[in-house]
Amino acid sequence: TTDHITMLSQSLSTSFVLQTLDLSGNILDLEAVKQLCSGFLRKTRSLYKLLLDGTSIDGESTKILCDCLAQSTSLRKLSLADILFGEEHSAALIPLLQSNSAIEWLNLAGTFPNEASCKSIGKGLSENK
Repeated sequence: TTDHITMLSQSLSTSFVLQTLDLSGNILDLEAVKQLCSGFLRKTRSLYKLLLDGTSIDGESTKILCDCLAQSTSLRKLSLADILFGEEHSAALIPLLQSNSAIEWLNLAGTFPNEASCKSIGKGLSENK
């Protein structure tokens, strides 16, 4: 829930050495994502792996999260497995994939992207800087 993510984000905001964060299976609504980004994700410089497998997250929240992650220079592994991807999800990924050349591993298993989403993701990867 948003309250739990807020508490987690606040407690993690002082942890600058955390390398892996696993929020798999959680519900990340818009407010939870905003809290996570404004707290922990914007401050850490050590996050290497973010696991969001099976997370319930809508397109708008995905965009905010991806915009936040695009500024990370430490993130190398991102797992979005088992999230039903719509075009809004893949569109949100494009700026992240284009701007964050540090990402080495992207897990989209079980996301079932449609053809347009696959093209968008491919475009983002091919334009990676």
